[in-house]
Amino acid sequence: MTGTCGSDLKEISCSIFKSSCLIFIAVFGALATAWSMQLFFNMEPCELCLIERIPYYISLMVLFIIGLGYKLQWRSSILYSGIIIVALLLLSSGAVSAYHAGVEWKLWSGPSSCSGSNPLFNSSGTELLGKLKLTKIIRCDEPPFTLLGLSPAGWNVLFSASLALLAVKSRKLFYLK
Repeated sequence: MTGTCGSDLKEISCSIFKSSCLIFIAVFGALATAWSMQLFFNMEPCELCLIERIPYYISLMVLFIIGLGYKLQWRSSILYSGIIIVALLLLSSGAVSAYHAGVEWKLWSGPSSCSGSNPLFNSSGTELLGKLKLTKIIRCDEPPFTLLGLSPAGWNVLFSASLALLAVKSRKLFYLK
């Protein structure tokens, strides 16, 4: 039994394409939310927040290529390889987010550039004033807010893991056989 896409192989490609579209929309929405918080609510991202976004940007490009490949009728194995790359990218964002959440919960120390061990804090008074005029430090160990007990980094762990699972399951998610 096949669905609306045609043969079994096309059906698998179609399932991957549909999952890719859902993941694309979700990743785009996550980045739009992050940028909205930054631009409209003046919540400047810390160094770790910016690193967490990188896999999302790359995922959007890979997902676009998967969509293009579907339209050009690439083999389903190539499309699935692309979606596995997306899953790995999302897991990497989730891993950085888990580290970031641990820094916020004081389970371990964060990078010196955005945590309490910054060399800027060990300067003399005059040096410190000069550096402060040139440097704006957004702390990694203080979440901008929490929602249901989780910071944005904590929510990103769950979001990234969910999307990675969707990506891995994409081959059979919409496959009707």
